[in-house]
Amino acid sequence: MAKAFTGLRLMGMRHGERLDMQYPKWFVKLEEDKCYERPDWNMPFSLPLIRPPSEFESDTVLTLVGTMVAHLTGKGLLLSNSTPDYVYCSPALRSIQTALAVIEGSKSKATIRIEPGLFENATLYKKKRVPTFLTPDQLQGAGFDTIDYSYKPYWKITDIFGTEINEQDYLIRFHKTVSNIVNAHDGQDSSILLCGHASTCDLTVNYAYQRTKPYDVKYLLRIGDFVPYCSLVGLDQIDGKNKFVLNKKICLPITINNFTTAYDEKFVYRDVPELVKITNASCRKNDFIDNALYKD
Repeated sequence: MAKAFTGLRLMGMRHGERLDMQYPKWFVKLEEDKCYERPDWNMPFSLPLIRPPSEFESDTVLTLVGTMVAHLTGKGLLLSNSTPDYVYCSPALRSIQTALAVIEGSKSKATIRIEPGLFENATLYKKKRVPTFLTPDQLQGAGFDTIDYSYKPYWKITDIFGTEINEQDYLIRFHKTVSNIVNAHDGQDSSILLCGHASTCDLTVNYAYQRTKPYDVKYLLRIGDFVPYCSLVGLDQIDGKNKFVLNKKICLPITINNFTTAYDEKFVYRDVPELVKITNASCRKNDFIDNALYKD
């Protein structure tokens, strides 16, 4: 099928539902019993590989619903003629599993390029265990065949946890990462998926638009409340220039009872005049930006 766009189509996506948020102590039982049990049908049928339980604690897997919604999101990209030609992914296992499900759902022929530059802000882990990500050998041994093992990332894990001391460092890292990816595909008519975290969606908008106020890093603390699992922001390049504009039709949201993959437009479009005009009438949750708790 011929592409419905020219230039680059850039899509920033959050990973699917994570197991540790639904069942916070599942890995404790795994460590105590030395076997994986499923007290709930939303838990995966099996774990993707054998590793110390503590590593699953800091680098969790998806639930079955998380995988299913990611697959449906991929199907949505297929139907909108936005099947990813290239997939760049955070090294977090939940993001890799999400990218795999999107590739399957969209029938993409892309392989996943694991890019540490897309990992969320390292400051979230100042008081937590630093994640132990899977190595290429572990991924290959576990049968992750849809990964480009020849890809040379722009960032190393040590660049992130060794030198990133504040949220501003993360904003700079993300922007540089996306700029490098865009430059690598300059002149192509290609669809590029950036599979990462809640902040991936927000900062993808940041990449394309100048906000009227400096990015307030406090928003990173609760950004998951406003960018749900599998949210996706889509941008289209204009006339081959390094200018991107929002395209809300790239992927429709998925809504199930009280859950939706639609991000909160009032939050994500904040301080961008041309986007504020098309913002939904109200936030789904309490107004984060006006919440007195977060005022300076």
